Amino acid sequence: MRLDIYLRDVKYRESFIISTGRRGIDKEFMIKVSENGIEGWGEAPLPHRADEEYLSTLLDKIQRNIEGIRALEPYSLEKLHFLCRDIGDTRISMALQLAFIDLFGKKIGLPAYRIFGAYRDKVETDITISLLPPEEQAERASRFVEMGFRTLKVKLGLDPIMDVERVRRVREAVGEEIRIRVDVNQGWSYSDALYALNKITDYEVELVEQPLDKSDLKNMAKLRREFDVPFALDESVWNTQDVKRAIEMDAMDVANIKLVKCGGYTEAMRIIDLCEAYNINCMIGCMGCDKIGISAATHLALSRRNIQFYDLDCDLLHMDDGVIMGGALVEIPYRHATNSAGFGVSKVQEESLIYLKTFR
Repeated sequence: MRLDIYLRDVKYRESFIISTGRRGIDKEFMIKVSENGIEGWGEAPLPHRADEEYLSTLLDKIQRNIEGIRALEPYSLEKLHFLCRDIGDTRISMALQLAFIDLFGKKIGLPAYRIFGAYRDKVETDITISLLPPEEQAERASRFVEMGFRTLKVKLGLDPIMDVERVRRVREAVGEEIRIRVDVNQGWSYSDALYALNKITDYEVELVEQPLDKSDLKNMAKLRREFDVPFALDESVWNTQDVKRAIEMDAMDVANIKLVKCGGYTEAMRIIDLCEAYNINCMIGCMGCDKIGISAATHLALSRRNIQFYDLDCDLLHMDDGVIMGGALVEIPYRHATNSAGFGVSKVQEESLIYLKTFR
């Protein structure tokens, strides 16, 4: 088994702004696993602080564990899970797991969602509206609805008074039939949340995501008792331990799963099963992924019943530079898989990637 490691910069069509900052480029850490002429591809978005030292650390971690990685069969996900847990980096884990799953699917000739459950054949994604002035969010909302999207995820979190105005303007722009979710990205204090939620719930908000600091589960539980709207946690829940804590504190209705947070399919499926046991629904999100990561998240969403909310739009917000071909299909507002094996990625223009290292 051979591993080739690459880096890729992916530009946004428009600056992406949330309460914690702005970005115009996502960096993708990419792994190609090759065996007997068959290639599997994985990727994971990197933090924006990622520099040469950070990348060197990632490569060192792979180097120290390369014999264990190369000894695995592509279907040995449980062994890979514990090996990656020992490595201690969710981005390496995500990229490796996706590459292994893609390789295994191609070896046996099946798309990934058929390997892991094949519960449904399509999902309806939302589309995210950056944290902009109210009139700009309303304009962007109208544009997305004209494109065919029926669920909008509106970013909030800088000022509760303006956040209420943002939701009001978006609702007026799109009418009553469009679903509106709001994502605060930890931007409110508890008192901010009380003020804003008392107002925005008048505008038929479907879901409120991460209104408070990730550590403030006690006040999250209080908000759930106070307001008749589902609350989702994102930054608070990275793994099964986090999810268990949130369930014990009665702090959420929905857990937002992102493959880069939990490290790939194996931990994601543990989270899904845990949530289902406690009647907690799951959302699948993306956190800067491009086509490979989004395709993997789409296949997981197609596989498992308890994933009920779909935020699979990062690659739609990115510019399409033609480097990655294939993957999950988009027929706005739906995403679905093809019958192609693995995650359906047909070709990667490797000459357009930034080469880092090869492990043979």
